Amino acid sequence: PPPRRKGRRWHGRPAPPPAAAAAAAAASELPLSPYWRSRLEALTRPAALSLVSALSPNNPLLFENRAGNREGTLVAFAVAEKEVHADKVLLIRCGDFYEAYGLDALLLVEHAGLNPMAGRARAGCPVANLQATADCLTSAGLTVAVYEEVEPARQATVGLKGPVRRVAAAGGKGIKERRLSQVLSAGSPTYLHDRCLSPHPIDYSAPRPYAALAKAADGYTLVHVFVDERTYHVHRRLSLPALRSLLAARPHAPPLLLGGSADAASSAASWLPAERRRLAVKSASRLAAAATDRPPLRR
Repeated sequence: PPPRRKGRRWHGRPAPPPAAAAAAAAASELPLSPYWRSRLEALTRPAALSLVSALSPNNPLLFENRAGNREGTLVAFAVAEKEVHADKVLLIRCGDFYEAYGLDALLLVEHAGLNPMAGRARAGCPVANLQATADCLTSAGLTVAVYEEVEPARQATVGLKGPVRRVAAAGGKGIKERRLSQVLSAGSPTYLHDRCLSPHPIDYSAPRPYAALAKAADGYTLVHVFVDERTYHVHRRLSLPALRSLLAARPHAPPLLLGGSADAASSAASWLPAERRRLAVKSASRLAAAATDRPPLRR
């Protein structure tokens, strides 16, 4: 019902804060998938909400590129990679920093507490803080694609294709290459760049597995997928108490993937705590995406 005014106070449904209302109005004009729209609508930090109006619908990054569509720039590289990895947050090495643009930058401001650069939809972190920043994003259920610089070449290669694309280095001193180094997720959050054969200890702990749950006539089926180990475990014909014990004994990476009919999936997750139930999805399609570009899993 519409709010009623009594004296100087309003009674009824509280109005959203002005920043959130302005952000929602600006977001309604952007060409977003349902997934990214839900992420945008979940923003709460004032610094992130204030940047929603700075997003542009002109490219997949939603970044207002003041340099136009000129090729050979870092932003042009980021736009091209975002078309390929539309479901990931891109962190691109630029000197001593990793930078993000557009909606990706807003998610860094929201989840990692970073400050935007020059009041634009652009944010970054020092190289030394990459793992901590990535942990903030993967803990929120996001998938992160990290790009590294390669030694600059003397001359550009015309018509280069594949995973390596070249962008102009700062100051016109040559062409700098950038490669997709690793994809980080809640099921594989540790960044391992330059750690192969390292003589120094690696701060690594086994990540939480992804979990997929389905309900059938003979009980529940629970699948745990260990991305780094490239293995999976299947538990069949589980009773509800056994299912609860397994999920409690081994916490899983978000989200919990629910298979089968919508009714069965909903009843299977109805007993979960509210926070874990909110992160559950009714499709196992993202389970395959978690192992993209990796060797086949083994049981």
